[in-house]
Amino acid sequence: LRRDDVARLLHDPRLRGPGLDILRLQGITDGPMYDSTSEVLLFMEGEDHHRLRGLVARTFTPKAIDRLRPMMRASFAERFDEVAAAGRCDAVPDLCERYPIDVICALLGAPPDDWPLFSTWAEGILRSLSFDIGEHRSYIEQCLAEINDYIDELVERKRREPGADI
Repeated sequence: LRRDDVARLLHDPRLRGPGLDILRLQGITDGPMYDSTSEVLLFMEGEDHHRLRGLVARTFTPKAIDRLRPMMRASFAERFDEVAAAGRCDAVPDLCERYPIDVICALLGAPPDDWPLFSTWAEGILRSLSFDIGEHRSYIEQCLAEINDYIDELVERKRREPGADI
């Protein structure tokens, strides 16, 4: 595909992430998982998407990302040290799976000791994008409840003690 073709596709409203469709296909049309998925920025459309995207856009400017580069390098260096010590590496699980979680946690201002919690929650929540949600629904909803409680507490803490994070 040429660049212009891709640009046209990215702006075509008929093409979007699976979002709520994957839940509806499995008979899930309400409840905590449905409500949480409907609030995911990647799956939102229209005015709500643009409003929320505008609120977080300044977090992803080159200058804002530069502030995170030392943390990003340290996170990856830690992964490399682990695989070097093991003498072997499977790139995706050993190097890549934890990395985006670390970056997101740093953006949120979550303490590094709490970052493994996010990995656990993400693993559970991402099961909501599979076609066997029924088998995992209670675990997914448990992870959603735990991360939502954590984020509520983090927001309250950040209101009392603001930082440079999102």
